[in-house]
Amino acid sequence: MAATLDALNALASGFSIANVTPSPGTPLQFVVRLVPPGAGKEGPLSVDVTETVSQLTDATLDIGFLTKNVRFQDFPVTGDPSTLEGGTVIGGAPIADPEILAGTFTSLIDPFTEGDAARPGVPGILGRLKGTYQLPMDVTQTSTLAVQVEVQWHIRDETGNPIADVDWTDGTQSGTGQPPALTASEALADLTLTFSAFFVELTAAPAPVAQRSISASIRLSAGQVSTGFVDLPPVTVPVPAIPVPTVLLLFQDSKFKDNKLVVVPASSPIVDPAKDAIKTALDTLNSALGALGGAVGLASFFVGNLDTIKDAIDAAGNFVFRKTDSISNLNDIDLEGGFFNDTEAEDELSSLIFVGPPRRKVQAFNARGFSDSEGEMEVTIGPELLVLAQSLHSNNPASDPAGRIGVPKAPTGTRNLGFHDIRSFGDELSSLRFGFA
Repeated sequence: MAATLDALNALASGFSIANVTPSPGTPLQFVVRLVPPGAGKEGPLSVDVTETVSQLTDATLDIGFLTKNVRFQDFPVTGDPSTLEGGTVIGGAPIADPEILAGTFTSLIDPFTEGDAARPGVPGILGRLKGTYQLPMDVTQTSTLAVQVEVQWHIRDETGNPIADVDWTDGTQSGTGQPPALTASEALADLTLTFSAFFVELTAAPAPVAQRSISASIRLSAGQVSTGFVDLPPVTVPVPAIPVPTVLLLFQDSKFKDNKLVVVPASSPIVDPAKDAIKTALDTLNSALGALGGAVGLASFFVGNLDTIKDAIDAAGNFVFRKTDSISNLNDIDLEGGFFNDTEAEDELSSLIFVGPPRRKVQAFNARGFSDSEGEMEVTIGPELLVLAQSLHSNNPASDPAGRIGVPKAPTGTRNLGFHDIRSFGDELSSLRFGFA
């Protein structure tokens, strides 16, 4: 048992993780596999076990012995022949001719071979014992045992936390998140991992690279002996982040028409003149998403609506650009000049397009100074990288994708000396600010 366990542990220590390379055309897809030591050998995995065992072995017995007749002073009535105790020996043979005992004892001793009592020499008996018997002996034996492999893969981020949004397949089964323990042929099969795209906000700084750790714990067994789980050294694969420009487009009319107020955060590299710069940033994002192939996931919503965004940017109406994290009074921004009075952005905005990385949000308030006293709505971007709202003329505006607009405070109150009731967000917004969910 001990030798088998030692052999299995030694075999386990030679395993490694290999072939961690992106699949052609799919930069977020990696193919990994377990590589046992001596992987070039054909046939099933096995281990040679050498053990020393004790077993009964036939031994030859061949004993010769020589004895001598002796004379006792008195024949022992009691005694222990095994210790040669019990009688007093007074000398060896020869003994007197039996004929001297003739007479009373003749009938007891005849016939008796007579000889010359004076012949030189000492009488004795020669004997021999021969045969076999079994002895316990240490014997060295070598046997080849088939080895079974069980593997538990671990997919983690830079902080060591398991990654939930990774797809995997081993050829016979597939799933999302951490793969289950795999056995038999699946344990040594290729494991294909497809990570979700990693999005960050576009700034002047270089985009970061996320590190994903792939490790495995293996357990080997042969016969009735199994190792514990043995952790193999992890390998790290880089997943480059995809920068996403944050752009908020607010339109004077519904369905993305007429004059537009375009706002980007202060950290954005986009500067005025911004129209072409924004379209270039959107095209760059589209190219990066196209390179992901099937791994683009829900961001395909952005890809499918890119033309809608660019058409809205180029549509008739003024293009007013601001680079700031917040606007406390939209009345300070003119959408269009007038003979007697300019058309300010406050109480004039009716639809919006919001592009950005997941979790980017904008808070929009019906009152100035970011007060929710007249109502507040929040637009939060998800994995689709885009939110469309064709009309804000509702106390709970619809969005595409659905559910991306929340209303922490419903529209309420009045303006224009009480002659106008505030019942929606369309033509009511007075301040806004960027944030993260």
